[in-house]
Amino acid sequence: MKDILKINAEIAARFGELKRRINRCTTVESVFIAWREGMEKAFAIPFLWITIIEDDLSLPVRKALDSSDFFRHSLNIVSREIFESLTANRQEPILVSENIRPYLPLFPRHKYLLRSMAIAPFSLGDEVVGSLNHGDPSPYRYIPEMDTTLLASLAHSVSRRLTELIYFP
Repeated sequence: MKDILKINAEIAARFGELKRRINRCTTVESVFIAWREGMEKAFAIPFLWITIIEDDLSLPVRKALDSSDFFRHSLNIVSREIFESLTANRQEPILVSENIRPYLPLFPRHKYLLRSMAIAPFSLGDEVVGSLNHGDPSPYRYIPEMDTTLLASLAHSVSRRLTELIYFP
């Protein structure tokens, strides 16, 4: 039991450090770079990409990332209709294992060989404008029964910082 508590504390600490790093970001692009680099380093997640909803609300985010070399192959733009049909308009993370096929529209042009994924919606203000996507070739990395509290908190930190940078520069 002590080992499980220790592991959980270490995971929470890594998420906490990542959230602190995101809160120090000064640009929209740097928020997403901090997320991606932090998740790669802290959790060795092999596939990370961003999906953004194509509408006027997400325009500041799209403008910041469209010209980014860092996200050239890990950014996808989809219609709100497609995004909401896949996420059921949920704001909390969605974990998918095995049956990834329905979620292919969220993938960037460069497809990944995944068997599980976590979709963490992020927002500007109160409106969801996209998702932070985490993928793995193992079907056991993300399973629907897993607790998503820490991932939800991270997505909330990304949302809050983006909202501050865009609406209250």
